[in-house]
Amino acid sequence: MSFIASVFTGIRQALKAPHRKWLSFVVILIAFAVLFSIPVFSIPENSYAFQLSITRWSDIALLLGFSIMLSLAAVLQLEWRRSCGACESKVSTAVKGGSTVFAALAGGLFATAACSSCVVGILGLVGIGTSAAFLLLDYRWYIVWIALLITATFVALTARKIAYNGCRIPSKR
Repeated sequence: MSFIASVFTGIRQALKAPHRKWLSFVVILIAFAVLFSIPVFSIPENSYAFQLSITRWSDIALLLGFSIMLSLAAVLQLEWRRSCGACESKVSTAVKGGSTVFAALAGGLFATAACSSCVVGILGLVGIGTSAAFLLLDYRWYIVWIALLITATFVALTARKIAYNGCRIPSKR
């Protein structure tokens, strides 16, 4: 089986149960709503109408992509824990899952910023100053694409492990 086919097989297996499909859909909606709402709440005098007017279609597509990747990461992580949770240490699973969520959220934060004042306002929430925010603004698209690549890599490798049933429980002798 090719790499792409095994990734799609793993995703189909993780989304096989109806409650997982609903969970995935709900996570997509919540993640998109949160990522789109961050500039509205973090910048004074901003509203949903104004944010929607300055947001480009490419930004909406990126937000939707991050929301889908975040949803897939969550569902695949649940499937991996269900099928092969005894095989891998809980610390390594948590580190991989946590770093993926962090990458998706960091990339989503930069993808939500439609203007430089948005980036400064959003990064000010986490304690990053104005000069550092403008420096990061120069590298915004690199950060977004690296975060998307990290998240997509995690999703692909986890789906592939699920497809191949990568769980290798040592036999008891």
